[in-house]
Order: sequence, then structure tokens, then C-alpha cells
Amino acid sequence: MKNILKNRNTYIVLAIALILLGIGYYFSTPKLVEIMMKDVITQIDNNNLVLAKEKFEQAKCLNAFVAREYAKQLCDVGIRKNEEGNYNSVQEIISFVEQLSPAKDTEFSKKLIAQGKAKMKAGLYDKAITYFDIAIIFDSSIADVYLQKGKAILKENKNCEGIFNCDYSEVIKLMNNAIDLDNNLAEAYVYRGIAYHNTSDTAEMQTKSLEDFNKAITLNSNKEATAIAYCFTAIAYCFTAIAKFNEQDLNGFTNDRNIAMKLKREVGNITEYPKAFEHVNTAEHMMCALYDRCEFIH
Repeated sequence: MKNILKNRNTYIVLAIALILLGIGYYFSTPKLVEIMMKDVITQIDNNNLVLAKEKFEQAKCLNAFVAREYAKQLCDVGIRKNEEGNYNSVQEIISFVEQLSPAKDTEFSKKLIAQGKAKMKAGLYDKAITYFDIAIIFDSSIADVYLQKGKAILKENKNCEGIFNCDYSEVIKLMNNAIDLDNNLAEAYVYRGIAYHNTSDTAEMQTKSLEDFNKAITLNSNKEATAIAYCFTAIAYCFTAIAKFNEQDLNGFTNDRNIAMKLKREVGNITEYPKAFEHVNTAEHMMCALYDRCEFIH
């Protein structure tokens, strides 16, 4: 009987010890994670990405739920590094935030998109992309974020060596995402069309681009997007005429060219993309040479 009681008391003591240990672990874990996550930020500031990754993995394994609370703090550090032009650190930080799978925060995402747009207006497309990448993590259901990131990449690619040497596959993928979320987003069709147009000079790609430009024109929901669509439609007509000489469409080209110019006058200096209309001049001269007649240029 005494042995039974003795064994029972031993189990009780062990149970109490385990409970106390669990309570201690429960209350000490957040503090440990906090220390680790702060150390992650310190190591990033010191550009020691290897040690930062090691500390991050430890914190995540210790308590991923608690570590997730530091996602926005990591975003702040990432944005700061982005402003400094330290893109290696930025990509590592974005990877950390993705692994934490933070809760959906639409307002935070929209704030980041607005900041990214401001960077685009300043011509800082590489910095803008970082804002859009982070915004996608916090809400992947906003069509505009894919549109804006695609536009930023497209504008970055304008400095490529030769128009057909650039890789537009990512732009096309992003515009597909935007259209899947909002199939009435005229700009997404316009910029996917531009990406198709710039991908290669094959008849297939030019046909795809023309389809997207015509879709944007049909939607007619964004004056600026419609104007750009008309410009590139004029070029598409030009390429079609060259590819199919026996089916030349001078009237179609002239019609779209005139509408593009009319829209240009309406949009004026408000447009963010005044250079889009320069493509019409290029197309005009190509058509002039093709038909050996230039009276339609006025």
C-alpha cells in the first residue's frame, strides 16, 4: 500500500513539474522569439544575411505563430533597405515575410500599392516593384497590384538591348493574374498586348497583341488606356499590312491613327505615358514607305 502511495506521489510530482515546465515555456517563448527576431533585424542591418537567416529559422521553429507578429516590422526594414538600394537584403526579407504567412491585410496592401505607384511616377521602377511584391503577400486578390508590377517591369525593360531581346514572360503572367481577378481591367489588356507585341515579331504574337488592344478599346473604361491601345493598334495594323501585303489595310490604320491623335489631344499632359504616342509616328513612316504615299500623314 505504501509503495502504491509512493508511486502515486511520484507521478503527481512529475505531472506538476511538467505543467510548470510547460507554463514556463509558454510564457518564455514569446520573449525568446522577440529577442531572436530583433537579432534578425540587427543582422540584416549589418548586412549579415547568413546569420539573419539562421536566427530567423530558429525563431520560426520555436514559435511560428509568435514570429508572424513581426512580419510588418520586417516589411519596414525591407522598405528601408529598398530605399538604400540594397536589393539583396530586400529579397531575403521578402522571403522571410512570405514564410511567416501573415494574415490578410487589405488596407496595408493598398497603402503599399499607393507607395509603389508614387515610386513609378518618379521613374524608380525597381524600387516600386518591392512595394508591389510585399503588397501581394498581404493580399493576393487585388488585381491592381499585378497590373502595377507588370507595368513597372515593362518600363524597366525599355532599356534592354534591342526590343525583342527582353524577357516579357513575367509581364504577361502578371497581366494574366490581373485579368483573372478583373476581366474588365482595360489597362491589363493594353500592357499584356504591349508585352505580346514586344515578345517577338511573329504574326501569332502580333495577332494576340491586336486582340488585347481591341479588347481594351471595346471596354473603353479608361481614357488613357484606350488612347495607348489605339496607338499600338495602329502599329499592329502596320505590322499586319507588312506581313500580309495582299491584305493591306491602309484605311484601318488611318482610322486608328486619327482616333489615337484625337485621344491624345483629349488626354493632353495628364497622361503618364506621353511617349506611347510616339509609336504612332513610327508606324506612320513605315506605312508611308510601304505604300509609297504619305498624304495620310497630317
